[in-house]
Amino acid sequence: MKIHIGAGSVYLTDYVNIDVRGPNIFLASDRPDLVEKLQTSESNYYGKHQDKTIDRLRQGPLEQEMVVDAYGSFDNIPAAYWSVSEVLTRHAFEHLSIGEAHKALDAIDEIMEPNGILRIDVPDHTETVRLLRQTGDAFYERHLLGPRRNEFGYHLCGYSRERLTALVESHGFVLEAEEPNIHWFPAFCLNFRKPGPRAPRDYVKLPEIPDSWSVLDVGPGAYPHPRANTYLDCNLDNLRPLQEQGKQVIIGNLMEGLSDIPDKAFDYVWCSHALEHVPNPERAAAALSRIAKRGTVVLPSTFKEMMFCGEEEDHRWQTLPNPANGGPPIFIRNNSDYMKTLRDSTVQKITSRLYRTGPNRHEEARYLRKWFYENEEALDVVHHWTDELKLQVIG
Repeated sequence: MKIHIGAGSVYLTDYVNIDVRGPNIFLASDRPDLVEKLQTSESNYYGKHQDKTIDRLRQGPLEQEMVVDAYGSFDNIPAAYWSVSEVLTRHAFEHLSIGEAHKALDAIDEIMEPNGILRIDVPDHTETVRLLRQTGDAFYERHLLGPRRNEFGYHLCGYSRERLTALVESHGFVLEAEEPNIHWFPAFCLNFRKPGPRAPRDYVKLPEIPDSWSVLDVGPGAYPHPRANTYLDCNLDNLRPLQEQGKQVIIGNLMEGLSDIPDKAFDYVWCSHALEHVPNPERAAAALSRIAKRGTVVLPSTFKEMMFCGEEEDHRWQTLPNPANGGPPIFIRNNSDYMKTLRDSTVQKITSRLYRTGPNRHEEARYLRKWFYENEEALDVVHHWTDELKLQVIG
């Protein structure tokens, strides 16, 4: 579902159009004639408003009928939790105070699905001030202060690109791009994405991998590395989606040595969140060393495991980075009985929302999620190796 907040007199097809209640704002179910009169596509946003010229707007607020699919506002969005793929708001966000803007972003975070898009279009007040000084035109005064049609018609905040980006990213969104300005007056529209659950492939910085290299992904799971040419797993069911996409797959078990694969057959091997599951990490490391010239191993650190209350019960090993930078990762046999005394599914859900998905409705929680996204690579044990993968195993 896509939502258009602050729709006003622009009724977009393929969106749920919402706005606050007002004397001239009607529901689409009650006024199909207004829907017919005002509906347009997002690519032709002002297609039904060619009469809104600078000369017309300079004269003051316009009295016009408007139509929406539902009544609502930024703090009362009629949508279910994680049900919205896109939120578009054009020239409405500047009508909120900073406190209201924070609450609005919390509400958007709550209803938006992972990897959903937030598009915020606001006046460019810096450029508007320049033009007001240059021309003295009353339109630019209106553009600064708002149409002042009613109690909602005032601009309470003026944003620069930097200030809007900082505000929205403090709520966990990530700036994707600035869209072309569709208006004939100074404005900008920033496109943000709500990050979804991430895998190490999304945040670990890799050494340069030439296009000519053959790359093996060991244990790709739900997050296969896009650079890999070949994918290996001991379970065909895990590989079948990749096989159906025409990818090259190998069924093999690290514990059995992968004897069907020639020595140094691969230029690079990517092995993420796999070795903590195996009975014998050293045997797995020997197999990887034999079939690949170099590679990267990613493991969840003990600290990260504790942050999420040991959410994966089948981890046989706790891992730590070596105190000697670049040294072999340290494996410590997991005490499963001890972990059972600490593991709590409710705590796991809370910490996952807090650090990964939100929504986070107060400043401290938002800060923790931002910190987690900025530092997740450091919370993993990331080890790049050449010629031979060495591990330090205890227990």
